[in-house]
Amino acid sequence: MQISESEFRGRVSDLERLMERDGFDALIAYGSRVQYGTVRYLTGYEPWLTPEEWAFAVLAPGRGAELSLLSNSPWDFWDFNKKQSTWVADVVVGSRWVESIAARLPAAARRVGIVGWYGFPAPVLEGLRQRFTRATFSDATALIHELREIKSEAEIALLRRVGELGDLAADAFFAAATPGATEREVVARVDAALMTGGTEQLAYFTILGSGPKTIASCFYPTDRKLQSGEIVQLDCGPMLAGYKGDFSRVVLPGETRMPSAVRLVETVAEAHEVCASKLRAGTRCSHVARAGLEVFERRGYSRANLLRSANYPDMVFMGHGIGLENPDPPGMVTLTNDTMLREGMVINLEPILLVPDVGGARIETSYAVTAGDPIALSNSNIRPWIAD
Repeated sequence: MQISESEFRGRVSDLERLMERDGFDALIAYGSRVQYGTVRYLTGYEPWLTPEEWAFAVLAPGRGAELSLLSNSPWDFWDFNKKQSTWVADVVVGSRWVESIAARLPAAARRVGIVGWYGFPAPVLEGLRQRFTRATFSDATALIHELREIKSEAEIALLRRVGELGDLAADAFFAAATPGATEREVVARVDAALMTGGTEQLAYFTILGSGPKTIASCFYPTDRKLQSGEIVQLDCGPMLAGYKGDFSRVVLPGETRMPSAVRLVETVAEAHEVCASKLRAGTRCSHVARAGLEVFERRGYSRANLLRSANYPDMVFMGHGIGLENPDPPGMVTLTNDTMLREGMVINLEPILLVPDVGGARIETSYAVTAGDPIALSNSNIRPWIAD
């Protein structure tokens, strides 16, 4: 484990304090490949192989074990690797979820918090409700998010190492993205750089595309060959100890440059720099987003050129928190998020522009927030189309 046991114990103590403040007798956190972050934050462990693997962390102050970890992933808990998986002593390997969780909850519990509420397995929740008929079960995810907003020195050090892996990916991308290379060939070089550099696994499959299809923002690499002067977009996710990178760079390969493509990527680079200049403690996320929007509009683009989401149709997105989740607290850097930035937060700036018949571009870097200028956790060139 790359986070110390003392730091994990401190997290549990802080969580117990918040539970007492909000009146929770016990707390159950759920983790899986699709509901990640929280169980890892408390225990150092989360399932990693398939979506069918689950894990639960159970915390009931004053009753038995200080923290319990339940998992149905037996390969992680042999004697030789158990201590590398978790600091927790009370580990149960199996899938009798209701019975194992119920045995660790106080019989007199009246209010039980669920972390990961929107992904929590319904059969487990119904089974617990049948056993604890006088208890209420409610969403307590906000408690963990409150703790995770501010990163420790150890967490920022991990995210810096993840950022350095992003720089390795950028080096491979800049070298491989040449006219005539296929998208798949470029991704093979990027993924090799990440794996040989030390990423434990990829937070998501590497996104890479070229030409007008980059307007889709996310896409699979194909056998399409890169053309001179068009946009080529990379977005990759190195990961260490569950801490996720989300790193993007864009290139214009060859010597011939499409003016519309140059204008687009230069605008994104300027927005990235302007947003970074606003990224300091005491600034609201919405103010950072507005600064990026002002760059876009001054250069002649409109909200029709921004990334749109079915969930947030008018969000004016310029980035997000990063850590054990993506997005991590404080959430999205948008016009609608008035959260105040604080020292120790880590923010991924990610301005995105999308122009039909030209393509899309985003430049993405993680920054640690301070009282002054932010600390970039990746150092690769954001304007590789400009020759040294």
